[in-house]
Amino acid sequence: MNQSRKGNLKSARRILDNHIFLYNKYVDDIINVQRNTVVDQLMEDYDSTSVLVVNDKFYLGEDSIKKYYENFLYDDFCPLKKKVQIETLIVEGDLVHLKWDAKPAFDETAEIIYVHENKIKYQKISYK
Repeated sequence: MNQSRKGNLKSARRILDNHIFLYNKYVDDIINVQRNTVVDQLMEDYDSTSVLVVNDKFYLGEDSIKKYYENFLYDDFCPLKKKVQIETLIVEGDLVHLKWDAKPAFDETAEIIYVHENKIKYQKISYK
């Protein structure tokens, strides 16, 4: 593995680990109502060129992505109220693929993340 690829691997894995940590922190903080800080910290991994696709709906740039997270996580009916349990994880260079347990809220969940220059450039989240 060449050095630049190794650096990208660390970057992609760091971002993934950060998102899992922050989501789990969000679950812990539901009781403490400190959700704003979690979204702000999540947004540090995105920039103005980032694209988030959730079940075929597109969110382009930081403002749009932030609104998605605020609407999803702040909703009192947010179905995800438990910590993330990863079932499958593949990190290859700039790409991350994972499946995680979101039952009973969703039967299947999968995510693909493309990282470039320490920012998420493309992220696709699918759930049924």
